[in-house]
Amino acid sequence: MLSKIIDLKFDLVPKIDTFKYLISRSILETATDGKKVFLGSKLFMYASAVQHHHPLIELAKPVIKKLVLETGEIAEQTKMVDWKEGILISERGKRPYWWGGSGSGFSSPLPLTSAGQLLCDHMSLEDINSIFGAKDFAYAGENKINANKFYNSCQTAKKNGYGLTNGLLDRYLSAIALPLYDKQSRVVATVCVVFPSGELPSRFEEFIDKATKARDLIKQAAPSVV
Repeated sequence: MLSKIIDLKFDLVPKIDTFKYLISRSILETATDGKKVFLGSKLFMYASAVQHHHPLIELAKPVIKKLVLETGEIAEQTKMVDWKEGILISERGKRPYWWGGSGSGFSSPLPLTSAGQLLCDHMSLEDINSIFGAKDFAYAGENKINANKFYNSCQTAKKNGYGLTNGLLDRYLSAIALPLYDKQSRVVATVCVVFPSGELPSRFEEFIDKATKARDLIKQAAPSVV
């Protein structure tokens, strides 16, 4: 189970003595039957502390909440984590649905996300082919995109100043992402709005406008970070 969580092959999993040490330090824990190993309470505590002490997350959280109130849709702050889109902040909108792949702490393949188009906009096609495998271009066993299309979407996002996906991670949902740059003009995080694809034609300009204003508020609040 642990090997599945951290995406390792079984022959790379540490020896049993290492497991025992990690369990003794609460970094790993075992189920009551003693047959399953999962991430421990210490890691949970560390992860919870990040939400409160990481400056970008702390300063962005009220802005993301405001974006939710203004749009009524899911709003998120994301960044690249281990070559995936990691969701740092996720706030739910007014709609009754709750997409299972969304929420603080979740991750998704970068090529399937609007944020990924921006976070990878500096990569060449050769970089993309060397970093991402077939599983990064598929979801639920279905091929959604390929390296060439992802590269082209990154270049389009870089030119337009926003990322846009439609029906990649969920056939009924679209997402728009706006970039947050560091002092070297690299995209280090994004502000995203996730919404039903049926809303895209009539509310595209609204989502771009409100997400841009949210991004700019975060920049003003955290000038030393972004």
